[in-house]
Amino acid sequence: MNLAAVASTPQNTASTHKSSIFRATHHFHIVGYRVPRINSRIKSGDFLAGGHTWALLCDFGEKGDDHLSSITLELVATGNSKGDVVVAMASLRMDDPRGRWPAAVWRSDGHNAFSKTGKSWKLTLPDLFRGHEALYVEDDCLTILCTVDVLDEKPVAKTESTKRLVVAVPSSPTISQDLEKLMLPDASSGVPPDVTFLVEQTEIKAHKLVLAMCSSVFAAEFRWHSSASTAGARAIRIDDMSVSTFRAMVRFIYTEELPIRPSKNVGRRPSKARPVKPWHATCSWQPTGTTWKG
Repeated sequence: MNLAAVASTPQNTASTHKSSIFRATHHFHIVGYRVPRINSRIKSGDFLAGGHTWALLCDFGEKGDDHLSSITLELVATGNSKGDVVVAMASLRMDDPRGRWPAAVWRSDGHNAFSKTGKSWKLTLPDLFRGHEALYVEDDCLTILCTVDVLDEKPVAKTESTKRLVVAVPSSPTISQDLEKLMLPDASSGVPPDVTFLVEQTEIKAHKLVLAMCSSVFAAEFRWHSSASTAGARAIRIDDMSVSTFRAMVRFIYTEELPIRPSKNVGRRPSKARPVKPWHATCSWQPTGTTWKG
């Protein structure tokens, strides 16, 4: 076995574990706070937090009086059929209705796990509330604000192999690319050629403006023929250049690219264009045998 080959192709995998917290707040209004009760425990209405149903249990008279002695958070029903453990944190808050005293607040230091055998959690009364509950009762009504934060964890479903994606980004358009479209034989560019060259009995069509802007030689040639031509003049004959060479020169003027010929020492590969320096630095052709064809 080639260990080097095995080591060079490692297996890449990925997995994800998701955790989130769902918060819910419940206001429990105890009206008739000082009214004698038959039962020492009262229960709030059910409320939802994290997909589970909760309730508050308030106990009175633990020390032989009618004062609130403890608050218990109870998990009434779980939101999953599996009966998994529910993890939650809680906080209590009582506000002074008159706004004269600071709020009495208690927050749990950690979380509590609720299960089938343990569905209740006895919370701690805020320190400011103990012995000063009259400050937080108005019109014989006490409001308890309970906030429950439920931890939701989603286990890893599966481990997946990572894939390396390569996205090809097209190159930015250039003037040369736009000019190259003018050379398309179907004239899809919408700008037809306006000059014809006759090279070795082959007609090659082009655009005067493109050639004149890119070559002072063609600009002078067109000016001379414009003044010396007749109404029936149609083509410029090139006698001192082959068809392939002239085509390559015209293409170079349009695109500033030349084809790469395959080397004789290597296998033939599809030729591709290579960029070259601007035409005015390389093109030095001078017509020596051009004639006007009328």
